[in-house]
Amino acid sequence: MKIEYVTLYVNNMEFIKEFFIKYFCASIQKTLNAAFDAKAYILSFDEGCMLEIMTHPHRKDTEKFFRRTGFNRLVINVGSQKKLWDISDQLQADGYDLISSPHDTCNGYYGCCVIDSENTLIKLVST
Repeated sequence: MKIEYVTLYVNNMEFIKEFFIKYFCASIQKTLNAAFDAKAYILSFDEGCMLEIMTHPHRKDTEKFFRRTGFNRLVINVGSQKKLWDISDQLQADGYDLISSPHDTCNGYYGCCVIDSENTLIKLVST
């Protein structure tokens, strides 16, 4: 069994799509325009993982706090520590909040965390 993809509802779908393309080399697998006003992209990544980003005009946006219950973060393995530093430096230069600098984590990864424009916690790791 495997998780096929996860869905992230967002307010600015085009901006978030470009975020994942620019920083994580995502490619557009599918574009969906549902009959109930929802729009979505399914993005794929080098290793086969997929992420659906979706927007809907009637979806209520509640305050997001990264230390909450439920699904908490998206973790992306970027490969090497050098790549992790390159991406985290670029994210900071582009104005994103890095909430933890690259460091050895308690679960055996080398990683850092960033908050995207929709207040989604994204953890970058290398092994």
